[in-house]
Amino acid sequence: MDSNGEVKKIGFRQYLTGHFSLRPSDYLSEEELGLVFDGFVLAFVNCILVAQDKRLMKMLVVKRITEPWANWWLPGAKMVPGESFEETAVRFLKRQLNLATEDRSRFQYLGTYAFVWEKRGIPPTGHGCHILSTILVLKIDKEEMKAIKILGDEYSAFEWVRPEIIVIQAGLHKGLAGCVRDLIEFFGITKSGRE
Repeated sequence: MDSNGEVKKIGFRQYLTGHFSLRPSDYLSEEELGLVFDGFVLAFVNCILVAQDKRLMKMLVVKRITEPWANWWLPGAKMVPGESFEETAVRFLKRQLNLATEDRSRFQYLGTYAFVWEKRGIPPTGHGCHILSTILVLKIDKEEMKAIKILGDEYSAFEWVRPEIIVIQAGLHKGLAGCVRDLIEFFGITKSGRE
């Protein structure tokens, strides 16, 4: 942090003014959280995990169980007040997928995307929500790839797929395809799946 309270992070600047801490009593009830979802744009972090498999780049997609999109998507979670994007990613990757990485410098910033959803998992579910999602990319090795397993009840399955296949796969959300097109450009992936 410099003298102005600026902390340079992945692709953005975060300004800290004094010390911020979240007390356990600050967590919201489901009813209160529903009001927040109704009245505010929420900040999420999603990760694209990439790994080399037989010289081809593959990425992880997860099958979500609940709204706002109960289908194939990227692992992610809401940011907790005071967290950086990388801190959010470290927290949810360990909690959701058994992937423990403390080295925040491994994350690369892909972009921030706005998603406006018709439905949501928090009651009242028919109200929908508006989410700004910062997408981070994390290259993982074979050992980390083998360690991944679904923890908790947010996902029913996961798959390792070639990014260029996702872009043309019917039935996937156009926002997911857009993120993956940016990933392909980011890494310069060819039609063969090689960088």
